[in-house]
Amino acid sequence: MLSAVYEHLLPSERRTLMRMLWSMLNPGGSFLINQTPCRWFPYEHHTTGLWFINYMPGFLACYMARHFSRESPETNRNLDWNGLLRHGIRGGTERQMLRNLLRGGGPKGVTLQPTRGGYRDRAALWLSAANSRHVGPKKFIASIFRLCDRLTGMVPGTHVEVVIQKPA
Repeated sequence: MLSAVYEHLLPSERRTLMRMLWSMLNPGGSFLINQTPCRWFPYEHHTTGLWFINYMPGFLACYMARHFSRESPETNRNLDWNGLLRHGIRGGTERQMLRNLLRGGGPKGVTLQPTRGGYRDRAALWLSAANSRHVGPKKFIASIFRLCDRLTGMVPGTHVEVVIQKPA
């Protein structure tokens, strides 16, 4: 389990560590990654508090973080790009996590959907956790989540919450 850890690893550490953890996981075992900011979410809330910085190339994101950060501005002002990466500026995606897990070869992982408690997928789990106001629009959003999950293999949101199982 990596809980609020993945985003603090440098890209080379992500590739190395994920491959190592996957090789040590028993067949049938599951790997949980949660509380990782989504790399493609428009608002980077973890390190800078800036909009659209996730879409910028590294050199520009570094400049913006150092000069306009709303989160920890004194700390971010003194960090280079590797320091900002270590603080979690880039988050991650499910696809990237899967790619890093399987980089060394071996069996392909399967992204699990929640099935206990009457849930049929991650969108249903999200819907159950949302407050009971505005149920109609939230059901519509859940259907968009399902469509995104089918088309891209990921559910849009501020964080990546994924369980990947190694085939038996």
